[in-house]
Amino acid sequence: MNSKPDPEKFFTILHTNDEHSSLIPHGPAIDHHQGSSPNTTRGGFARLASWVQNQRKTKEKSGEPTLLVSSGDIIGSNPFSWLIYRDYAPELKIMQKMGYDLITIGNHELQQGPEILGNYYFNGGYPPENHSSTTILGTNVHFPGQYFMSSKGIYQRTSIKTLANGLKVGFLGILGYDAIEILNQSKIGGFRLRDPIISIRRFIRELKEEGAEVIIALNHAGLEINKKIARRIEGLDLIIGGHEHLITEEPVIESGTIIVEAGECLKYAGMLELAYDPTKKQIRLRNQENGTPFLHPLDSQIEEDPNIYTEVKYYTEELNKVVAEFTGGKVNNILSPVVSIPYDLPNTPCQQDNSLGNFVTDAMRLMSQEITGSKVDLAFQGTGIFRLPLTTGKTRKTQHQVSFYDLAEVQEILYGPDGEAGTPLVSFYLTGKELRYLAEISVLGGETIEDYYSLQVSGMRFYYNPQRSVLGKLPVAGFPIPTFRAVHHAEIFTGEGRQTDNEAEYTPLNKKNNNLYHVVTDYLLAKAAFSHLHKIPYINKIPKNKFGKPLTNMEEAIIYDGKKPYKVWQAVVDYALSYPAGPEGLPRIDDYYRKTPQRIFPGTRGQVPCPSF
Repeated sequence: MNSKPDPEKFFTILHTNDEHSSLIPHGPAIDHHQGSSPNTTRGGFARLASWVQNQRKTKEKSGEPTLLVSSGDIIGSNPFSWLIYRDYAPELKIMQKMGYDLITIGNHELQQGPEILGNYYFNGGYPPENHSSTTILGTNVHFPGQYFMSSKGIYQRTSIKTLANGLKVGFLGILGYDAIEILNQSKIGGFRLRDPIISIRRFIRELKEEGAEVIIALNHAGLEINKKIARRIEGLDLIIGGHEHLITEEPVIESGTIIVEAGECLKYAGMLELAYDPTKKQIRLRNQENGTPFLHPLDSQIEEDPNIYTEVKYYTEELNKVVAEFTGGKVNNILSPVVSIPYDLPNTPCQQDNSLGNFVTDAMRLMSQEITGSKVDLAFQGTGIFRLPLTTGKTRKTQHQVSFYDLAEVQEILYGPDGEAGTPLVSFYLTGKELRYLAEISVLGGETIEDYYSLQVSGMRFYYNPQRSVLGKLPVAGFPIPTFRAVHHAEIFTGEGRQTDNEAEYTPLNKKNNNLYHVVTDYLLAKAAFSHLHKIPYINKIPKNKFGKPLTNMEEAIIYDGKKPYKVWQAVVDYALSYPAGPEGLPRIDDYYRKTPQRIFPGTRGQVPCPSF
């Protein structure tokens, strides 16, 4: 007589990734008010908490266990991350209160450096003797013994969760190759990252030996890398991804492994209804048979959980104090309107200037000029810094208004050598010949590396052929060698104020121009960019002081406003506040950035620019 097969064991995974300190809804944040009429904002931990609570209650009625997980990058990229440097851990504290079971370490966590990250976890209640409800995973992350992050129990290589139905689910969490490359470019030391595939293969074996029946990887890695992992590693049932901000409305199945990702900034939450068959030793998806979407938008239709809303309100008030301090009392509330713009500023199209890039680089050039008291010829910023378009208010009460939060959130905000939020501006001099090289590197970066090294500029314009950017790669470093022939025409703006299209205000920059020009940019971008430039022949040690002497390090190039480093975000806010008041009583930016004079031209002079992506 045949024995009856063991019944399937049901369980549900709720998942998010790349939360990026998005405590409040945004898009734009100025449109969000608790209890207000429907609006277009997405995200916020209070909405997520309400949604999670509802899903848990529903599953509890049928006795089905649930797990809540994140695939990393819980911090960074908006003003709430500034609280990290004031000994707060808002994201981690709130996620613990919500009952997150596991969180993977992402590249934005590691970009803080081991000291700041260790302090962040300590303030969040780690090691687990203080608070052990939420497991932090770092399967392929290693910190040397001298760092607090190496303390036992702050993060784990793997974890096994035994569910109420007896099912043992094993977890691991890795950083993929793309995230590792970003960290390598950032030149932040104090940790090592082991090969993701080798690490996963090793720890799957250990999890199986410890009795795990289902193996789930919370990978801070892109889709193609996760597909590669699925093809090369047996025994991996599910990959919940992050890093690419990919919205997978339907799971990708690769070599029998389920792969999903839930976008960014809590615009969506993911839900996987699963069943484990003990006989076949495999899982299957139940969403379609239950009519359950894989992704759920966290929009204004979801009421905010009052307890988490109270937590968010507390951290908002603390951030208000920090911003008031940083701005000298000019801004006392991050959600109050600070400027009026009668249009949105997009952060696209590709490989050329865009409205947001022009606005920010103009702010960098013109405000630095005021601070230094010296004419600044050129400002540049990496396109990858601009995370979001600048979206103005859309409701009847907020139309055209921009809050401090929305203005600050559009660009990547890390920290400077002073240990405070925001990277400082740096000031140095380059020859006209070297500015041509800089334009070549911008083309090279956008075509072969990533948008981070494609530049937005103020005070210059150039024309280039993208097909002529790369000659080859250095045999050792693997860094692409520019042809120095992609840019076929470049000019420096010689006028005052904002860049115009007046031909009389431009001077050609030829390849033999040895005149010195005053340049400003982002401190971290300058450090990363010039470390790469040193690998390329002919352009070693190009940053100079005003006398033409090469700088020994970027620290001596930092711009100070009084005794404090002058940050990029400060320049942007100061520039916005410098405009005259409009009908609303707020500084009002005119139509200049609605359609600015073009600065970066793919193709020949006068050719139609490339389409947006």
